[in-house]
Amino acid sequence: MNSTQATDLLKVYPNPSAHAFNLEWLAEATATYQVYDVRGTFMETGVLDAGSGVETIGETFATGVYIVKVSTAD
Repeated sequence: MNSTQATDLLKVYPNPSAHAFNLEWLAEATATYQVYDVRGTFMETGVLDAGSGVETIGETFATGVYIVKVSTAD
């Protein structure tokens, strides 16, 4: 999967967010995600199942900027 395709398959909202935010994975492949703060500190990991809909994350995160890395087996 190239990066152009990936941006069409993942939606992150609301952005910006006051608290939790949603990852909506639209692909037909399972993916994993990792969340880091801007200092590179690992915050959370999880699995996005194929066509799984919406995963809500970050409910316990402090206010700040976060980076979400999504990886597939492809």
